Amino acid sequence: MRYLFYIELASNFLPILFGLWFKTYKEKTMSIVFYIFVLIAILSCIEYVCVLFYHNNLFMMRYDATFQIIFYTYYFYHILLSVYKKPILIIGSLLFFITLAFDLMNNNMNESANYVYAIMSLLFAVYSLMVFYQFFVKNETDNLLQIPAFWINTGILVYFGGSFILYLFSNIFLTESHVNKISAFLVTDFLQFVFYLLVILGFWKQRTQHT
Repeated sequence: MRYLFYIELASNFLPILFGLWFKTYKEKTMSIVFYIFVLIAILSCIEYVCVLFYHNNLFMMRYDATFQIIFYTYYFYHILLSVYKKPILIIGSLLFFITLAFDLMNNNMNESANYVYAIMSLLFAVYSLMVFYQFFVKNETDNLLQIPAFWINTGILVYFGGSFILYLFSNIFLTESHVNKISAFLVTDFLQFVFYLLVILGFWKQRTQHT
């Protein structure tokens, strides 16, 4: 399965390359997404070093999830317009950190943090649905496909919605057989590929709006 890890590591740089090409970092909301992927790429490189020297990167899962919850929450805080966004995001963050604390009390740092990732993925999927509700209620444009954030949030919903199911039933996928493990990793990589493709499309839409 090591080759899958290498493919995943390399793919983390695709949104960054296209973001630089399309100069996404110059627009405030899209720049948050761009720097999220810069962070993900950095964390992936650290995980690679851990695998290379320590043959275990599971302890990085909790750091990775914590950084993601902070940065994605910051993104949703900027894109959501609901008057209830602040309490919703605060409650979501508290739920995450309570889950993280419970995980740290009951599991070793070198064990997988599947339920922490499940809660994180669920929160992001719910937040993205709130953004879609906002799109359809406000109906500011006749063509949602021209809105960069539409593609970004579609990617978030697809990736984190699918990841939630995988992490929720991780004990089945990762303990039953080697075939199930390979299948779970392939599904994760496929979801990630779709996510990155949609994010790149969102970056491109952002560029076309300024040309």
